Amino acid sequence: MKWQRPMLRLLLAVLLASGLIASVYVTMHRQPNAPTMVQCPQLPGICHFKLPDQRPVSLSFSARPSALHPFLLQVNVANAHTVDARFNMVGMDMGDVHYPLSTQTLSNWKTSVILPVCVSGKRNWVLQLNVDNQHVSIPFIN
Repeated sequence: MKWQRPMLRLLLAVLLASGLIASVYVTMHRQPNAPTMVQCPQLPGICHFKLPDQRPVSLSFSARPSALHPFLLQVNVANAHTVDARFNMVGMDMGDVHYPLSTQTLSNWKTSVILPVCVSGKRNWVLQLNVDNQHVSIPFIN
């Protein structure tokens, strides 16, 4: 009987520690929400789509993107508080090509973009658009 009480305490401590470790593991390995993939074959024209919260968005490039040639990225979305864009090349690390967009109103956002040159000659890009922490991925070829 004397050994049962210490064993019960040890068992409870082990169960509590196991639960805590499992909770920390799940929290650390939780994947962020995957971005919504949007196809915009009409770029550099106007592309229309909806954010995950169903707000309509229109996005356009002022010109066909070309390495080292600036173009204007314009985004129209109602009641946005923050809008930023990242450009990633498919299968190639091109560094942090990040552009916060600025606005005059809560719906019209824009920035000037200059894409870097890829020495491999690849031209497959993905625009990662973030509007109020809602992520959309838009692949395109320059």
